[in-house]
Amino acid sequence: MKFWFIKYRLSLLIALLGITIGSLTLFPRLEIDPDLDNYVPVEMDNRVNMNHMDSIFGGSEMILVMLKDEDVVKRSTLKRLKNLSEELGNLEGIDRSVSPFDAQTISTEDGFIIMEPFMENIPGDQAGYNELKSEILGNRMASRFFSTDDFELVSLMLMKDSDYSDDLLITAIDSVLLEHPGTEEVLLGGLPYVRYSITGNIKKDLKVLLPVALLLMIFMLFASFREWKGVFMPFSVVIMSMILSFGVMALLGWNISLITVLMPIMLIAIANDYGIHMIARYQELAQSENPPSMLEICRQIYTDLKRPIIIAGLTTIGGILGLLTHTMIPAAQIGVLTAIGIGFSLILSIWFLPAMLSYFQPVGKVRVKKIRRVMSADKWLRKISHMVTNHPKQVIITSVLVGVLGITGIFFIKVDTNIEGYFLGNSKVSRSIKLINEKLGGSQFISILFSGEVLSPEILQRMEYYEKVLSEDPAVGTVSSPVTLVKELSKGFYNVDEEGYNQIPST
Repeated sequence: MKFWFIKYRLSLLIALLGITIGSLTLFPRLEIDPDLDNYVPVEMDNRVNMNHMDSIFGGSEMILVMLKDEDVVKRSTLKRLKNLSEELGNLEGIDRSVSPFDAQTISTEDGFIIMEPFMENIPGDQAGYNELKSEILGNRMASRFFSTDDFELVSLMLMKDSDYSDDLLITAIDSVLLEHPGTEEVLLGGLPYVRYSITGNIKKDLKVLLPVALLLMIFMLFASFREWKGVFMPFSVVIMSMILSFGVMALLGWNISLITVLMPIMLIAIANDYGIHMIARYQELAQSENPPSMLEICRQIYTDLKRPIIIAGLTTIGGILGLLTHTMIPAAQIGVLTAIGIGFSLILSIWFLPAMLSYFQPVGKVRVKKIRRVMSADKWLRKISHMVTNHPKQVIITSVLVGVLGITGIFFIKVDTNIEGYFLGNSKVSRSIKLINEKLGGSQFISILFSGEVLSPEILQRMEYYEKVLSEDPAVGTVSSPVTLVKELSKGFYNVDEEGYNQIPST
């Protein structure tokens, strides 16, 4: 039966609305996953190596708490830092807290090794502050917490349990910070805080940007069709397609990621096209001199547009499914989900939209005249069509030149995989990352695993050599290894003027 969707229109509408409502009930299962490690396959070499190192050294992650002021080497700032270190270290989800107060001064006295807290007593005058700065510069275990070029920044490190919730922990940290106010600006850094910020940004996008995009779509539809059916029909197609895609996401157990959050925007851009074609054809028929009945209009727009819309939809689905070849898991997921949404919008546009449209009356003649007056876009389209048909060579040459220009631009595309570029320059996350990069040696880590007798002089000397070479690279901020601790411990065995002081032991 060619026009079955008209004969069984009520059953069709109920079935498609039922699918949409059923998908909507799955929404509580959706979760946001900001962890970039989960975006790559478990069999990828880099992730295999990371998991191997986590199994050896533990899966702890670091959160950096930074205090920024004109000069942080002063009593009030250091006392605040000490209090924060003690209280934050006791939070659930924090394995331990490391700050300048955990650094040690190692020396010898009468043949004994003396290890004393580096900042056991905080000075109270400027002379004491200046002396403390000199001592900080001479102690590698303490200097790593300060911006030693200007002493405008001091930090403490919180080692987070990798299984604990980022949201709960950052909220608890913020509460402790509020209990210890001060004149210093407080900034947070580290991968857990970045994930926390990504989660907040995704929620903000879904709550703010998505409604804004939908409102813009409503405005453009009304500006084009000037009647409520021209707005409501394509809009309902897009909304139902988005609901189904999110429902399938929940059904498959997939999470909303930094990439899949783009899916609803893609559906707004693509899924409304087919409904727009149907409404445009409906208005053409309704505005004719002898307009047919609404049932005849619905049959006619289906007959006229079924084939081109199906072809356009299938080619779009085929292109979107090309994302299945992508290495990143969310990219493949967004390909599947968007293809499902487009496929559903195709079904809705071809059958659901005419079936629903058949329940309404066509636009009246008075309304038709009003619509014709306000639809100035038709006049511009006619002018453009005349220009294209009258000057075909110029149009082709211009199109080719624009295409060539676009192709040359491909060679200037740069791939940016740095998560730091995901945040605006004035955001707190971006500012904290910039400070860590400029003042504290960098916000990202590359781990090198040594196997064997790692405390043997040979391997320690190799580490020291690598450390020296890597430190000369301008892209490397600081290098940390067991060599630092071993050389600090050597200060407890030798005097400053003795061979072996601040050196790796020969045996």
